Amino acid sequence: MKRFGGWDTPVEVWAEADNGAFQRRNGIAEPKNSTVTDCSAKRWQLDGTDVELELEIPANARACDIPIRIRGRGVDRDGRIVEHTLTSLYYPGFSGPGMATVQYKNLYTTITDLPPLILNVLQNFNLVAGKTEKLRINSKECLYNH
Repeated sequence: MKRFGGWDTPVEVWAEADNGAFQRRNGIAEPKNSTVTDCSAKRWQLDGTDVELELEIPANARACDIPIRIRGRGVDRDGRIVEHTLTSLYYPGFSGPGMATVQYKNLYTTITDLPPLILNVLQNFNLVAGKTEKLRINSKECLYNH
């Protein structure tokens, strides 16, 4: 999350769905920048902050895709309360600085049943060409009500 023009007060953030498909717990975006690590293990300082949002799906929810909106509310420099809807941005390439908006504006979350069995593997698994290696898999039965 980034507040335009800098910020010095927290911003309340939440998710909404038209059909009330989930209960929400609002998050707070503190006025500080976040450091993230990309897929190449390079650390980046973001001009904005990460916000963790918790959504609680009812036990009787049916499996489906739900369009959601991420909203934020804060106080501007003149003391007025301002609300905005999330706009997704991305870096268009490594050729230079700048951000671009995404082509598809809708954000979806998917509600699905847990599988009857979960397979876990080690985080790292090294393979050497021409050698046979063993892969250790742990299984866990999911206990939930259908």
